[in-house]
Amino acid sequence: MSTILFSGRFDRPHIGHIATIGRLGIEYDKVIVVVLNYNKQTYAPEYRKQILEELLSMMKGEYEVVCHPTHFGKITAAMMRHEWDFDVYGSGNHDVLIHMAEIGVKSVYVERAYDYSATDDRNIQKIKEVLNER
Repeated sequence: MSTILFSGRFDRPHIGHIATIGRLGIEYDKVIVVVLNYNKQTYAPEYRKQILEELLSMMKGEYEVVCHPTHFGKITAAMMRHEWDFDVYGSGNHDVLIHMAEIGVKSVYVERAYDYSATDDRNIQKIKEVLNER
């Protein structure tokens, strides 16, 4: 079973995030989505986690959503291995990928899906409607 770890602020989750995570859900057996909580965020991490869990529950694939306070550009390999069981880390952030290479964590570049602005509550409802049509 192959598992990818994918992190981001997701402040607030938008359709581009969902499309990217959904693509990972097709490529990998399991996707662990890490909602980061560093610096000041517009929305609480648990709220962002709840949105992602709700939307991802309607998609094919196995997803786990967790919160974590450490930016992945500063995290250690030991911290990552202690927290999660994964095969590869995926990111669209070049600086984070360089950091992962430096600390010896196997990583892949994840192309970002589309350029959507953050969704509001109406758009989240629309995403749910589209997912329910599948």
